[in-house]
Amino acid sequence: MLGALLAACAPPSTLRARGMADAQSTEAVLREALRPRRVALFVGIDRYDDPAFAPLQHARDDATALAQALRQPDAGFDEVVVLASETGTTRGEVLEALRHLSATLRRDDELVVFFAGHGTRAPVGGELHRFVLTTDARTSDLVGTAIDLEALLSFVLDLPPLRKGIVVDSCFDGGGRSVVRPGLDTGEPAPEPVDRRELRLGPGDAEMFATTPGRPSLESDSLGHGIYTWYLLEALGWGFQEADRDGDGLLTLWEAHDHARGAVIAHTKGQQVPEAIVRTVGEADVVLRGRPHERTLRDRALVYLYPENDHPLSGATVEIDGRTRGALPGTVPIDAGRHELALLAPDGRVLTSGWVQVGAGRAYRADTLAERVQGELGTVGTRAFAVAAPGFAALGDAGAGVEISVDARVAPREARGLVVGGRLGLGAGVGALEGFGPRSLLTTGVDVAWQGDHQHLRWRLGWGLSAWWLPPRATEVDAVLQDDPYASPARAGWILGAMGPRVELAWMLSPRWGLVVHGMAEGTALRLAADAPAAFVPIVGGGLGVRAGW
Repeated sequence: MLGALLAACAPPSTLRARGMADAQSTEAVLREALRPRRVALFVGIDRYDDPAFAPLQHARDDATALAQALRQPDAGFDEVVVLASETGTTRGEVLEALRHLSATLRRDDELVVFFAGHGTRAPVGGELHRFVLTTDARTSDLVGTAIDLEALLSFVLDLPPLRKGIVVDSCFDGGGRSVVRPGLDTGEPAPEPVDRRELRLGPGDAEMFATTPGRPSLESDSLGHGIYTWYLLEALGWGFQEADRDGDGLLTLWEAHDHARGAVIAHTKGQQVPEAIVRTVGEADVVLRGRPHERTLRDRALVYLYPENDHPLSGATVEIDGRTRGALPGTVPIDAGRHELALLAPDGRVLTSGWVQVGAGRAYRADTLAERVQGELGTVGTRAFAVAAPGFAALGDAGAGVEISVDARVAPREARGLVVGGRLGLGAGVGALEGFGPRSLLTTGVDVAWQGDHQHLRWRLGWGLSAWWLPPRATEVDAVLQDDPYASPARAGWILGAMGPRVELAWMLSPRWGLVVHGMAEGTALRLAADAPAAFVPIVGGGLGVRAGW
């Protein structure tokens, strides 16, 4: 819809003089034409023709002040367009500016679009739509005279640049920078689920809003600006050092928003709560201030979350490798690689803790990452094993087989903790009596272990209680009965119990899959002959396998 309107706003062809111009080499012309550009569009509207829309005082000031900040040399923007006339800005002027962007921008460019002014909402075709209002907007025909917010967001996000962001300092539910048609229900609308809204964002996109649904976007006469925009200006100016969260000498769009968000909540005592959806990470950062060559660490991942107050992670502190790096709500940058992540409640309790792998140029929701860090609720695995029992002739020199295991974590809060499981194995051993072939071997057991994490390794150290059964071999039983038909063949088979320490190391290929090496050293007391006292018999072994979690 917005695209069709933009096409209708295309200007007529212009006249050009047929004169001579200084020649440039083809290489120079192409290099200049293909140079990545940094472009910003600022719209600020205070005046409205329809008397139903009360005038604002500082939307124009917001647009002009932010534009002036991005015109500074250390911002490095090539083109800054401002639509903030004293007489107002029409819908056609905004659409023409957007059409110009769609015709001139390329993939490697950066783009920032900012709108300050009234917003409203109205039913359209049975659904409630949000609109940003231009000077010529009319309450009787919002579809034809205002700009549908969802269409605007979609249009900007569909523009060619990989790095782009749109910032809206308006609200849509009454109060502050909002007007609502009389009689329209002003109850708080259900916000669009964040997960669904994230799907439309590309890897370098960001949407920033001065407030959340149902809350006002406020102006302040003492500040001379919208409160949210004032703190964006603070981040770009006198508050740069504080706002530069990762200390790389550059201020990105999400850093500016995070700085403004906390300040706005404090300033309005929670009445206004800014909101953001970002996938702007690594080289895809939209930089507002600071020369790109000054950046020391570009390839970052982001951990972010902007939860409601009742969210389990609201107010949580984020620790990376033992150092406090930020708090939620907010966005925390992390170097690509494997790190120890901990989320702490305001009272210091550990909500989740463990090792996690993050990739450069990616953003991770903190609650989703917490599930990954917590590890699996349980695992199932299979492994090959080999055992030896020196002095126990019935097993022979060694035994080998295959074992399956199932276990569950007692407290599935973090990767480290208590694990309880069981196992069942089937194998064979070489018997002590020659000529009778291999002896079958069955084993089962219960293990209790403590699990921990270190980078890609997940280790377990515990204690096992095992039962071993070496059933009698038919040929061996026949030999016993030939010597004495009344003799019991029990000595031809063995059932015994053993216990001892067990250790396991898993190289985690992913949060759920790992390659496992394990070892055990158990012992039991056996009477190896009818006239002999009980003696200690060690059983040692180990093996390799795979493990999958759920």
